[in-house]
Amino acid sequence: MAKLNQNQVYPAADQNDFFDLDKANLWNVIKSIFNLNGLVKTPIMMRVSDVGVINDNVNSISVANVGTVDGTFMGVVIKPNEVVNFNAGGLNNYFAGGTLVYEAIDGGGKPTELLITYIL
Repeated sequence: MAKLNQNQVYPAADQNDFFDLDKANLWNVIKSIFNLNGLVKTPIMMRVSDVGVINDNVNSISVANVGTVDGTFMGVVIKPNEVVNFNAGGLNNYFAGGTLVYEAIDGGGKPTELLITYIL
């Protein structure tokens, strides 16, 4: 294979052997670069009626208020029957552990119930 300087364009006739790899090896290189083999993800589901924080790094999360009074998630009120969803988007993106705080108690001290599901 001829070496090129920065001003040259690789000739079209030689593009098929640019990587000097067969298709199977090229696919393995692409998979390793973009991590296309898939990652093992762990789903977590919890029903809470207290105050807490999720300390895990989370790829996506859903919070549903299934109780009868207001609750909060990250300081924002979630009314009964409301659901919020967050997705960090893309491979290996996540919300940092310790930043996802929930309160399943309204301003008057009455407990509610939050159903929280998330993916690690």
